[in-house]
Amino acid sequence: MRFLDTNILLRHLTGDDPLKAQACSLLLQRVEWGEEVVETSDCVVWETVFVLQSPRPYGLMRE
Repeated sequence: MRFLDTNILLRHLTGDDPLKAQACSLLLQRVEWGEEVVETSDCVVWETVFVLQSPRPYGLMRE
């Protein structure tokens, strides 16, 4: 079992580094298909939301 860290979610959601984003997306796809089992923590979810809400790193809209 793998631990899903913030960087995996951020790479998947932002695509800021295309090669790494693709690898993260493939991992999450394997999780969706039941080929991988992962766990994470409330802190990881919180940190992901916090970073995505910040206007500086990615320039994304909150929506």
